[in-house]
Amino acid sequence: MSASTTTASEHGTRHQLNLYLDWAWTISYWICAPIGWVLWYILLAVLFIIKILYWPVAFLLQPVFIFGRVILNILAAPFRLLVQFQDLYIYLGIAAIVGIFGGLAVFGTYRFLYKVLRLESKSPEIPLRSTKQYREEKQQQQQIKGEIPLLSPRHLSPGALSPGYVSMSDGIRSRGGKRGLLAHTILEEEESDF
Repeated sequence: MSASTTTASEHGTRHQLNLYLDWAWTISYWICAPIGWVLWYILLAVLFIIKILYWPVAFLLQPVFIFGRVILNILAAPFRLLVQFQDLYIYLGIAAIVGIFGGLAVFGTYRFLYKVLRLESKSPEIPLRSTKQYREEKQQQQQIKGEIPLLSPRHLSPGALSPGYVSMSDGIRSRGGKRGLLAHTILEEEESDF
């Protein structure tokens, strides 16, 4: 009997909670429904006003929209052209990837065989010069240049030159009897096998 009493009291409590819930829903409906209807009609009025204002504004801005659409089409034209060559650059891209991997494989194989067969030759290490050594060498070169004068007797004496050498000034001085090679016309002979 006690089990039936507890269920009856629980049933009464549930009924009482459902009653409060029903009252809460009813009160909130009667409060919110008029506010909702008013907001709905205000929204419809605002949308109607926006639509009335939108038509003339859209009509006046129509050239701007058309110009914008033309500019977008012009800017998108190169990309549409690229789409037509899609197969070509996919083929070339795959060929480049295969070429890179092939080259890396050949390079790796070459390096491996080079080391396994001990074909490596040690390159001689070139000693690096310090700034002090560089300055000393430069100073020595300047001293050597300073010792040889530009107008030395060796350069000025005519006997130092080879006998076949004739300068332009010598040719101008002796215009009379002997003329240089430049004064003669070069005649080419044609050899024929016929």
